[in-house]
Amino acid sequence: MSLRLRLSLWTTLLLALALTALSVLAGSVLYSNRVADLDRELHDQFAAVARSARYDDRSLPHSVRALLAQGADVVDARVIFPDGTTWETAFRSMPAAQVSGLETRAGWRVLRGTVGGVTVQVGRPLRAVEETLEAYTRVSVPTVLVVSLIGGLLMSAVVGQQLAPLSALTRRVAQLEAPAPIPGTDRPDETGQLARALEASLERLSRTRATEREFVTRASHELRTPVAALRAELELALARPRDEAEYREALRAALRSAEHLERLSVNLLTLSRLRSAPPRLEDTDLWSVAADVVDRLMPLALQKGLSLELEGAPTRVQADPVLIARLLDNLIGNAIRYTPSGEVRVIARSGCLTVEDTGPGLPDEVLRATPEPFMRHGLEGSGVGLSVVRGIAEAHGTQLSMERLETGGSRVSVRFCDADLALAADRTA
Repeated sequence: MSLRLRLSLWTTLLLALALTALSVLAGSVLYSNRVADLDRELHDQFAAVARSARYDDRSLPHSVRALLAQGADVVDARVIFPDGTTWETAFRSMPAAQVSGLETRAGWRVLRGTVGGVTVQVGRPLRAVEETLEAYTRVSVPTVLVVSLIGGLLMSAVVGQQLAPLSALTRRVAQLEAPAPIPGTDRPDETGQLARALEASLERLSRTRATEREFVTRASHELRTPVAALRAELELALARPRDEAEYREALRAALRSAEHLERLSVNLLTLSRLRSAPPRLEDTDLWSVAADVVDRLMPLALQKGLSLELEGAPTRVQADPVLIARLLDNLIGNAIRYTPSGEVRVIARSGCLTVEDTGPGLPDEVLRATPEPFMRHGLEGSGVGLSVVRGIAEAHGTQLSMERLETGGSRVSVRFCDADLALAADRTA
């Protein structure tokens, strides 16, 4: 059942209930007023009968009888004299009253009382009052139904007009064709607010989808290169018989391609995780994480004849240890790969991580620009590693700085927002 139909039915029902309640209240007031008018007439007629009753001939004057005959209904009267003699009008259809005062008996309104030893009872049937109430009911019931139906139809028209932009929004959202404009954004009411919010959401979704498509396309291209290189090296090794030294060289080349492919795959997975979920923060010792990464990369540094050193002291911050390890792995790995000789220093102290090397230094375009996925800056390989570093730093709300040292080489520092707290903790320890 649509919202428009539900609102129309509820409006019709509530309007019918309200009109019914008002009709019942008005009918009760009408009935009470008619009975009150009848009671006043009975009091007047009772007084006239009580004053004019003649004991000698057990009758009433002609003027009193004419008074009793006035109105839409003839009034019945009964007079009981002190000796028990009873005089009644010719109708004699009025029921006998049991108590003094006004009461309703058998469809009659009866007034009984005693004046000077003479008991007088006058009454009038309630038929006229009941007929009035029946006539009112015959008019009010159809009126309630017709007015309720008209109110429901009007509400349906109004709701349909108000919901028309929502229907257009529904069709628009179903198509997901942002950034085409959504109707209703110029309206000042809640519908306009919803339209503007949906338009903004669709634009963000469109940008996200475009970014994801571009990311997947470029990632596929980047993965294709090392995979093709690995395949070519293996096919070349198998193309003709070789001696042991040539096979070893071919396997080393294949291993380098496999390592590059592994790094690229891990970085792509890290970028995907950063796009889909926030980091899982926990109490993390930066020095311990750095020590694990240094131990893992030490063979690579020794293979190139580099000195890889870790300095600093335990320092704790709120961070995702897995992502921090990935950040250090990229920074230290890049420093080792692009440093021909010398050393690579890793410093973990006071809520900060710093990686220094004695290599050629970062290119100017890297220092000036924000790293983006797959950007190349004159260094062999892709810029995915720098994008991972920047993404992890931004996800943790850290301050990332890159600089070229005057003595040669590069320095990359990551300072956490709670570094001041970490510094205080380090001094206390």
